[in-house]
Amino acid sequence: MTLIDDKELLKLAAKAAGIDGFWDGKEQNKNNKPYWNPLVNLSNAFDLLTKLKLKIAMKEKQAKVYWEERTVFEFYNHEDGSFKQTSEVAAKRAIVRAAAAIGEGM
Repeated sequence: MTLIDDKELLKLAAKAAGIDGFWDGKEQNKNNKPYWNPLVNLSNAFDLLTKLKLKIAMKEKQAKVYWEERTVFEFYNHEDGSFKQTSEVAAKRAIVRAAAAIGEGM
């Protein structure tokens, strides 16, 4: 997967999961419902993980995401906070990147 911005990542991840709405930088859409953004919303990331039947393995500040028994994406986070904070960020980013890779291949 080539280097792309977060909006494009979310578009591709949404495509893989069959989700219509995606984040566009605003907190709510015109129907006053929160936008779907698994990069910042842990619940959205978990929904994406389960919908695509992804598996995740966590180590200290590292997340590997598997799809159909192969590694789709691996992400290492920087030393920028507590383990909980950085591991959660790594997990969400890895889930979205893996989903985007799947969406890109569709």
